[in-house]
Amino acid sequence: MELIDISKWPSGNQRFVPIGKRIKKVVLHPVTFDLFYFKEPKEKYPWEFWNEIIAFKIGQEFGFNVLEYQPAILDGLGGCLSPSMTTGFTEELMHGQQLLIRILPEFETKKGTDHTFQLVEEYFKSDSTYTLLLDDFIEMLVFDSIIGNRDRHQQNWALIREISFKKSKQRYLGFSKKIDLSLEVTGRFSPLFDNGNCLAYNVIDDKIDNFLEDGKILEKYLFGEKAVSHVKWFGESMPHIELLKRIVEKYPIPIGNAISRVREKYNENIITDIVNNIDNGVIFANKIYNLTPKRKELVVKLLKLRIEKLLNDF
Repeated sequence: MELIDISKWPSGNQRFVPIGKRIKKVVLHPVTFDLFYFKEPKEKYPWEFWNEIIAFKIGQEFGFNVLEYQPAILDGLGGCLSPSMTTGFTEELMHGQQLLIRILPEFETKKGTDHTFQLVEEYFKSDSTYTLLLDDFIEMLVFDSIIGNRDRHQQNWALIREISFKKSKQRYLGFSKKIDLSLEVTGRFSPLFDNGNCLAYNVIDDKIDNFLEDGKILEKYLFGEKAVSHVKWFGESMPHIELLKRIVEKYPIPIGNAISRVREKYNENIITDIVNNIDNGVIFANKIYNLTPKRKELVVKLLKLRIEKLLNDF
């Protein structure tokens, strides 16, 4: 089945172009005409897109709202395909950066140095339409601690705003009815997307044995000084679980609920089965896009160690 690439269509396509650093081509399903995004592989790490697919399956298993990704080929490139998160013309995707600038107009957008939990918290408290969605943001950070996502920057989370007209009927002079139309704005937290910067995506094949055989190398990769969340705590970068320990003192319910689901569902065999079978039936002509058995072994090990630390620490 050949997807239809509409990325270069001259008109109408601009509303579908996603924010972000990575190239995402806009494509249509040739039969249903549903809108999808094709995420191209990283030139240096061509297998990285598999992490999006693994993250979706892991998130699905533990009850997190993760955007579905599936392997795909476009113009000879291996990559992953995800559906549009909005439907129709009444919904709009609002990335974190667009929201935080409302609170801090001078927000530093290049590296996201101002991307702190406190600023995010201030935004949600400032907008009554979305205040309750702070719990969804916190649950996202629990998920990031499981996969080790280091790239949850201000463009990698979003809200979906829906604008509609609400009809209300009023009696006029006791017998006739007058219909008023009022604008109604509602919103929800988007599915979790752009989850690929994790699970040893940047470990080349020749180095995998070092991680599997040397506990110190593995420990440093998992919990070292660079293994931190992009979301800071009062400007300080810290490991994912340490960040959760700060947040749980004020917001125990969303963290407790998410971890309870993981504890209830976690089983070593489930993780192994998901990763080992993730590419069943998928054949790429170019082998650089394939997952090797060694890489799968490393991914399984990373997931198990991260989940077990999360459950032990909480």
